[in-house]
Amino acid sequence: MAENDRQLFSLSQETLEVPLYEPTFNWANAMTIDLDIAKMSELMAKGTFDDFMKAKQVYEFGAFAWPYAEMQIDGGSPVEVKKGTPVTGYTMLNDPVHGYVLEHVKPRQGKFKIEYDIDSLSKQSATSQCSVGGNPNPNFRNCFTEKGAIRVDGIKEPLHYEYNKEVDNRNFRTIQRLSTLAGSKMKMCANCQYFHDFKKANDYFQLPSYADAWITAALTGTAVEIPEGGRGGADFSTFSFSSRAHAVEYAASYMAVTQFVLREMEEAFYTCQADCDNGTKCFETALHHVDTAVAFYTGSLVHTKGEDKGILLYSLANRMCTKFKTCGKNGNSNYGTSVVNKQIFEEFHKSQQAALHDQCPTVRQAKEAIAHKINVPLIQATLEAAYKRDSITGKDSSQEEEEEAIGATLAATVEPLVAACNQADSQLIHDNLKTGADSTSFLDVKRALERNYKCMGVTCEMIGALHNSRTGKPYPGAEACVTPSEMKEKLKTHLPWASITFVLLVIFSWWSYKKMQAKWNERKRRLKRIDEMNDLSDSDDEDEHMIFT
Repeated sequence: MAENDRQLFSLSQETLEVPLYEPTFNWANAMTIDLDIAKMSELMAKGTFDDFMKAKQVYEFGAFAWPYAEMQIDGGSPVEVKKGTPVTGYTMLNDPVHGYVLEHVKPRQGKFKIEYDIDSLSKQSATSQCSVGGNPNPNFRNCFTEKGAIRVDGIKEPLHYEYNKEVDNRNFRTIQRLSTLAGSKMKMCANCQYFHDFKKANDYFQLPSYADAWITAALTGTAVEIPEGGRGGADFSTFSFSSRAHAVEYAASYMAVTQFVLREMEEAFYTCQADCDNGTKCFETALHHVDTAVAFYTGSLVHTKGEDKGILLYSLANRMCTKFKTCGKNGNSNYGTSVVNKQIFEEFHKSQQAALHDQCPTVRQAKEAIAHKINVPLIQATLEAAYKRDSITGKDSSQEEEEEAIGATLAATVEPLVAACNQADSQLIHDNLKTGADSTSFLDVKRALERNYKCMGVTCEMIGALHNSRTGKPYPGAEACVTPSEMKEKLKTHLPWASITFVLLVIFSWWSYKKMQAKWNERKRRLKRIDEMNDLSDSDDEDEHMIFT
């Protein structure tokens, strides 16, 4: 994909067949995480050691997501400057650059970190932003000029600064840090338990940074280092560049990023609840986290020029629904938007409205629903990978190896979910889809997954059947299972009320939103700019604390 085709987008009724979702905050810094993965893919496609090392630089140091400049102010700051304070400067071509102070600045402090306001570039090519970090093809066009002056809100005189545009333009969010910081970011405090969904993965791998271990192994052609007592893993030491590239792409998109959809929803509930208990800014921080969850779910590449070119979970669900006939309003078509995407966006919308109205328990309920529904495309993709690997074994060695890398990586996203239900079934899936497996039985994998659908919060009908695109019929043995009658009755009991509740909420939301505007504006005048997690984290590392808020 050409770089100039990568456009940021805004979710709306015109672009997506989902209930209206309008972000309340700047979400571009989260949405552009997929551009880093796309850049890595572009580099790895060249198939050389040097290009894989360049991709590794993007993985570790970023390129597009959350860019910021670290500059030295002559004589230091004359006053205290709070995080979030607007800043204006100029590029080397004397065009204005807008940003915000990224970290609190004390009087006389010389170091300023200023995040670029990339949302102001949302109607341009995303790659027109200042993108340096680990980018082997850096773009300085919209970076601050190396030596000049900035104007900071609240300070009368301009502040003169100097910095190195090649070294001091960095990225606060990188794919690697999504994983390496998971150990501290997947819980509310240093001594707290991991969030429920992440705990399943950590219990399985015995490694909070399991996504980093997987991606690094695929980038370097080595084995995934799983600690003693952990399960899963893979060995990419004999794999081709092409096969390893697939493993990197799938792990980055569906291991590293996906967990943070749920993390942000957990944060939305906890910050909403904590703020409500304290009687202050109940909705603002929670709304910000819901926006970020949506951004991580979709990315910036979906519906580029009217076509879904996305690489995150939203786009995976849309691709899988065409193969499992779970697209459309009723989830029985092979064309259009995945029904599970529609359902997930109903939950995002419900969360947004609930946070706005201080209804924190509803935010938690929506998070639980999303946690179950995002399993659908991962299970579907794993089933497809198992079918391909079973069918192709011994026929085409190069394609077989690529399917092996893809299958092992996808399986690693669902094995922890199954293990939390039944460890024997999880091991069966791993044994069939691991790297180096002598053979793969699609039916064994399918049955192992199906035995745990209820535990994972999905149904046979949600998953569907893997269809042959030529005949329009399910592949032999890939037909959809049938949900047990008692589970269907349970769904019939609960789902109508959920649907009625959501419809009423959507009808009510526009009127209530307008009513809340006055209250919202009044409260915002009394609040500081989003302080996100500062009052809730025990971390002493401010960089680590801020990266995911």
